[in-house]
Amino acid sequence: MAELIRATPPARISAVIGSGLPWIAGYVVRAQDVSESPTAGALYADLGLGFPGSPYGAQREFVDVLRVPAQWTLQLATPGEGENAATPPLRDHPPFGQTGFIDSSKAFVPYWWLAPSPVPAGTTLWRIGADGSANTIAAYGHVGVGWLACAPAARIAHTPIRFTEVLGMWAQYRGERVLADILPDGTAVIAVPDQREGWQPSPRGVFWTEVYRADLDRVWVSRTLATWRDQEFQVVGLEGDEAGRTAHLVYSGHDAGVAGSLGLTETDASVYEALAPISELHNVREAQTDLPG
Repeated sequence: MAELIRATPPARISAVIGSGLPWIAGYVVRAQDVSESPTAGALYADLGLGFPGSPYGAQREFVDVLRVPAQWTLQLATPGEGENAATPPLRDHPPFGQTGFIDSSKAFVPYWWLAPSPVPAGTTLWRIGADGSANTIAAYGHVGVGWLACAPAARIAHTPIRFTEVLGMWAQYRGERVLADILPDGTAVIAVPDQREGWQPSPRGVFWTEVYRADLDRVWVSRTLATWRDQEFQVVGLEGDEAGRTAHLVYSGHDAGVAGSLGLTETDASVYEALAPISELHNVREAQTDLPG
């Protein structure tokens, strides 16, 4: 899997690019499984965007997609992995379900579920038109610089780095825990909140530098899991002060019926979100995934 494609509705683009939402989640397909030069209409079919309540609309004048490097930081699951408690079988609205394939105009397109994961360095946002035009809107450089505009009309605010305490990539560097990203060429970027000699200042409120991967004693992704209303969720953000903090949750159960009964908000296909007081969460725990090798 060299590259994954993730359709992105307008509201999510505003959250990721405009507000600095540091994670992506939802159904993804391999770039190799869609047409090499697709139109918006073809992607609408190949990515299964006609699901009930779809935010993509039926006009299909364009579809915005994230092209995401398939790397170890992404927590992917295939439908039907019910024997593993961490990945229950998908019970979703058509065209998604337990088969693992979208029945589209291109035949059958395999898909995966991506649990909330940090945006990988090298991710790009594209707008695909009805005529097959493809224009890059923005690119995610790394944790130090964030999103960068690739089109004259793109307006990208330099937002602070958010919510790394519940979801983020970290490294151990000279005995210190620092924010990190592994670049596509294998080198690493690390970032800290305080000024260091020779490190680059960032409008995101950190200072960053590039180092060799071998300079890092350890690299890992940290995720926060919790139980709320007897269901499993991933914590992707925190709001408020210590006296009344609220958790931003993404449902992990893959069951559309249960999500509906809980009154969760479906922000994209099978991405069910909620806000809950931290006092209502139970079994809060950290899950770490280490860089292989």
